[in-house]
Amino acid sequence: MESRRSFLKTSGLAGMFLILGLSKKAQSNMNSTTPEQFHFKDDGNIPNSKHPLLLYRDAFEGRKDKGATWLEKHFKENNWYNSWRWGIFPYHHYHSTSHEVLGCFQGSALLHVGGKNGEKVKIEAGDIVVIPAGVGHKCISHSSDFTVVGAYPNGSSYDLMRA
Repeated sequence: MESRRSFLKTSGLAGMFLILGLSKKAQSNMNSTTPEQFHFKDDGNIPNSKHPLLLYRDAFEGRKDKGATWLEKHFKENNWYNSWRWGIFPYHHYHSTSHEVLGCFQGSALLHVGGKNGEKVKIEAGDIVVIPAGVGHKCISHSSDFTVVGAYPNGSSYDLMRA
């Protein structure tokens, strides 16, 4: 556990867009380039991170399969791969060895981010969430069609840590 906490404290990110690895061209293709930022401290169960969770609202236009395909392609072009399509676990969890990006391509959900003392945030189709390693997240409720594409920097493997 100490080595994971050490990784979380030292895994520096040089700027907001570097978290997602977006080039200037990719940034200009996004509808929203100024993300909402959420900062969380270690609560004893969830380590969280010195880096903010980023929420880009209405960041892309495609929906359903077209949106999912766009996300997979866009993420991979920026070295975020090992992607999957699914929902978000309904319990507090985090990834201690990798950052994660989630692109919602259909439906909506209410997420609880930052652990039990964190914040509740609604996301919907078109939104992209960048979750730094260590930041807790879970799905509280969702529409019946809610689905995201998830990916990891450089296709890194990830672990699943529960609070």
